[in-house]
Amino acid sequence: MSEKKDCPLSNDEPKKLKPCCACPETKKARDECIVLNGEEKCGTYIEAHKKCLRDHGFDLQLSQQEILKRDIAIKNQIECIKHLEKSSQKQVGDLCGQVKKQIVELAVHIDTLQRLANKVKSVKQREELLVHVKEHRMELQRNRQSLRQAVLTQMKYIEEYSRDYLFRHGDMNNEEMELRNRIKRSENLKNESMKANFFTPE
Repeated sequence: MSEKKDCPLSNDEPKKLKPCCACPETKKARDECIVLNGEEKCGTYIEAHKKCLRDHGFDLQLSQQEILKRDIAIKNQIECIKHLEKSSQKQVGDLCGQVKKQIVELAVHIDTLQRLANKVKSVKQREELLVHVKEHRMELQRNRQSLRQAVLTQMKYIEEYSRDYLFRHGDMNNEEMELRNRIKRSENLKNESMKANFFTPE
């Protein structure tokens, strides 16, 4: 089978291979490492393949792939928060902080995609890319809202559990005092969540 048939050329740039066919050596090394060790242990190979693709002019494709990958990761983290059972304020707060960080990083990647899109010479392609940028920003805002709702719901569950425990016991002891403090911390965290920057629409 000929190389031309295996690796079709892009229509708009006849002399340039498609991303799936570029950098076969780094792609093979990356894929083999992931199969053997898992993606989290193959950062060096993953970055090497990305660098090779960038060197061959595939910045736009890489940017869009990274955005989709990070969006999925954020949604999965939010689902984890939604389905927590018997969680503590610290656990919810830690997970919320991780997702907030991922949201900020995703926003940076969307900004990068917009900069790359603005450099595209083809008016039609540039307009299509900017439409995608707008869609990514809307999805980012939906992620912010979903995170906000997930955190507030968990805080409500924690608060209700703590109050229910206290109402079922007449005497106050050290453990119950701690539960009262948990209620107060829960309320404070909920208030802070309401004021967090990532809840503010862009």
